[in-house]
Amino acid sequence: MKDIPAAKKWIVVMTKPRMESSAAKNLLLQEYEVYLPIWYENRRVNGRWKQVQSPMFPRYLFLTSRYDEQSFSSIRSTYGVSRLVKFGSEIAWVSDALVISIKKLETQQLLNSEKLPFTVGDKVEVLDGPFKGVCANVLSCKEQRVVLLLNLLGNDQYLNVDLNSLKHINM
Repeated sequence: MKDIPAAKKWIVVMTKPRMESSAAKNLLLQEYEVYLPIWYENRRVNGRWKQVQSPMFPRYLFLTSRYDEQSFSSIRSTYGVSRLVKFGSEIAWVSDALVISIKKLETQQLLNSEKLPFTVGDKVEVLDGPFKGVCANVLSCKEQRVVLLLNLLGNDQYLNVDLNSLKHINM
């Protein structure tokens, strides 16, 4: 009968500011298994909606050994790494189950970020053009065009607008 392999244990590594990717690449070159969780979201950048990626936990990544006898001593001197996270003198270990949960969350977040930034019923404000400053409700949103319902002079009117010409109104 084969032995069931023990669950992986991951070390939490603190990186230098904004050096998560380079630390992960350098640790991969040393043949460690590295996981850097990424957060995906839609943001307005230069007046356009873009999908932006950033570390889910800024300055932190997870690392485990690929081999049973691989030493962790070289981690601290790796370019981009600040230190290992410790509780007192003990290295902070994270269970494989937690890392799997974070991976599921990351996948779900990626799927959500691929959706358009507006949904039916959202309150929005027009940012440019002849209707600049007008508030309306979203009726539909497809690719780069949004159909709005606005009330002008007591009548409901439909307005077809570019996706990048709108912003959410926080109520």
